[in-house]
Amino acid sequence: MKKITKYQIYCGINHPQYLSGQRTVFTEFSEVVTGIGDDYGEAIEDALDQIAQKDDFDVKDLEKRIREELGCGADWPESKSAVEFAIENAEGDNPAPDDNEMYYVSILYNQES
Repeated sequence: MKKITKYQIYCGINHPQYLSGQRTVFTEFSEVVTGIGDDYGEAIEDALDQIAQKDDFDVKDLEKRIREELGCGADWPESKSAVEFAIENAEGDNPAPDDNEMYYVSILYNQES
């Protein structure tokens, strides 16, 4: 199995229709996947599933490293749903979101050579 040697995570909340995704241009990374979900845990699981489907990667090792970095055990950090979070933070010119707001997690990575 291939191993991911270096990675970086970007996350946020956006409407899937407007999410432009993440790119590897002008970064030190060669690969990127983006997962979406109603909460942070769902989004990161989706991104990890995409890596697993993409090639013969050791996703369990990457998941373990991410969990250690975040300081969480068997469960991902608790998060409000994307819609709840966006509603609480809507103010001024930022209108309240619709029901399609989602968390996204992009994982940029390099594989072992």
